[in-house]
Amino acid sequence: MDEITIAQLWEFARAHHLENASIRVCDGMACSFYVNMLAVGRAPMEVVLDISACKLVEFDDLQKSSQRVIFALSR
Repeated sequence: MDEITIAQLWEFARAHHLENASIRVCDGMACSFYVNMLAVGRAPMEVVLDISACKLVEFDDLQKSSQRVIFALSR
């Protein structure tokens, strides 16, 4: 599957009334990172999320509501 665009992410957020929601990056649901503006950068034709400085949150430490994820497409 191809990379998504900012426009596609925005459309998904808007369709699900998540325009003002946090952005969480997760690794197989074991580790999560909540992105802040210090992690957001840009390159030609790219938005870069550098999560290396973000605090790592273990799955078990997430709020219960954050442990329920519904993916946009079936895996």
